[in-house]
Parts: sequence; structure tokens; C-alpha cells
Amino acid sequence: MINQNKSVSSLILSKSHILVYGMKGTVADFCKNIVLAGVGSVTLVDDRAVTKEALSANFLILPDENLYNGKTLAEVCRDSLKEFNPMVHVSVEKGNGGEEHQNQLVFGPNESQIPDALLERLLISTSEYPPVCAIVGGIVGQEVIKAISGKGDPLKNFFFFDAMDGKGFDRGHIEALTPVVESLRPP
Repeated sequence: MINQNKSVSSLILSKSHILVYGMKGTVADFCKNIVLAGVGSVTLVDDRAVTKEALSANFLILPDENLYNGKTLAEVCRDSLKEFNPMVHVSVEKGNGGEEHQNQLVFGPNESQIPDALLERLLISTSEYPPVCAIVGGIVGQEVIKAISGKGDPLKNFFFFDAMDGKGFDRGHIEALTPVVESLRPP
């Protein structure tokens, strides 16, 4: 039974098609994880040129300028992603990298629990930190794989990652800790 469920989940995953707009550092890590997991195909959209900032945050861009000179971010990332799993079809479509969506975050049916000020900081920030990209990209990849395959319980619409101490909590952990925190508060 377990092997049959695993086979069904793997089959569902291998038939999925993922469209990705914008190839920033976190998205690069997300793409790596879903390609390694064996999705059917990934289409990248980002016509921007490679910049120093992109090079520092996106591990899919090799430091040799001859390998990316004249190519778009999507093309460079496609070339690297193909090497992770040759069974996954990775392609590029022309587009502006999702610039029309860059100031939007889309959430599920429940209202966001993230304060507006934090969202604004996240959306306006231009610098990325590779270790944070790896952690957040990995979590996003894991959650997308769970959603596609139907295996595992997704995070409960909230995840908090503290880059200062490297710890993360989802809403379930926070809800479980609330009685403990409340008991420690002075009356």
C-alpha cells in the first residue's frame, strides 16, 4: 500500500507543469527543489540580463561571464537546472520576469496573517541573502510538492523565519507555544 501511494504521488508529480515568473535567489532554490523532485516540466520567464546582484544571490548563475554573456536570466537558469534532472523538461518563454506582479503576493483562501509593514519590506527589498534564499526556497518547494502530490500536510498558511537565529515556525508551532508564552507573562 505504501509503495502504491508513493507511485501514485510520483506519477502525479511527474505529470505536473510549473510556470515560474522572475528568477531571483529564492526562486532559483525553489526551482532546484522541484526539478530534483521530478516534476514534469518547468517553464521560466525572465528576460532581464544577469547583474552582479543576481549573480550574488542566484546559485544557478555560474561565475564565468562567458557562460551567461548575452543570455537572459531565464536562459542561464534553464541551462543549470537541466543538469540537476535530465528527466525534467525545462524551457524558457519570453516575458518581463513577472514585473507586472512584483508588488503582489497571492495567498490562499484565508486572509494573510502577515502585517502590511512586513509585506511592504519584503516586496521593496532589493537585496537577497543566499542562505535565506536556500531556506525559504526549500520550504516553498516542499510545500508546492506537497500540494501537487497530495502527500503530507501543508504548512498552516503561515511560516515565520527568523534569519538572525535561523529558526522557523509555522502557525501550528506558534499556536502550540501560545499557552506556554501566556503562562510566562506577568499578571
